[in-house]
Amino acid sequence: MRFEELRKKLLKYPIFKDNDILKWFPKEKPSSIQVQLSRLVKEGKIKRLKKGIYYLAEKEIKDRFFLAPILYKPSYISLETALNLHGLIPDIPAAVTRVTTNKTCQFKTEKGVFIYHKIKKEFFWGFTKVLKTPFFYFIARPEKAVLDYLYFKSRGVYPKSLLELRFQIDKNFSWKAFENQAKNFGKINEKLIKDFVKRYKK
Repeated sequence: MRFEELRKKLLKYPIFKDNDILKWFPKEKPSSIQVQLSRLVKEGKIKRLKKGIYYLAEKEIKDRFFLAPILYKPSYISLETALNLHGLIPDIPAAVTRVTTNKTCQFKTEKGVFIYHKIKKEFFWGFTKVLKTPFFYFIARPEKAVLDYLYFKSRGVYPKSLLELRFQIDKNFSWKAFENQAKNFGKINEKLIKDFVKRYKK
């Protein structure tokens, strides 16, 4: 496998995994591919995101949100990150926070920290797709980002420093959608939802 051959592939698919290389170059031995990838990393031609996941150095990924679904899936951006992006809280979180149906985990990369919180499958909804070919990510709608926050708050996930976020609810927030979606959560965080509505709904 020559770098120029790999580069032609990566100009279309700049983020790739070990398995992708095996598909593109089936005649290569897995051990040989690992040696070549390590060499390319040392030469600075490709960069390693985490074990088994790389990207083409010349195709720098400026928006780290596009990395999140590649690192761990299924998942979507929510909680503090989504709340800030939607203008619902002023504080910019240091880590990218996401929701997943897999186990809770965290990745530290050169692009930052990515935190994934596990949620029940029946609550894995309420997000939209952001596409910038060939990259994409999913992000919770404003109302669902709040519900996710209240859900994890009710389960004791947050430290005291994050228990009371500074919400700034504006006219773009749909209280009707929020209250309709809240019914799907049953009694899991019913009190927190009622307190939130009482405090912020005008």
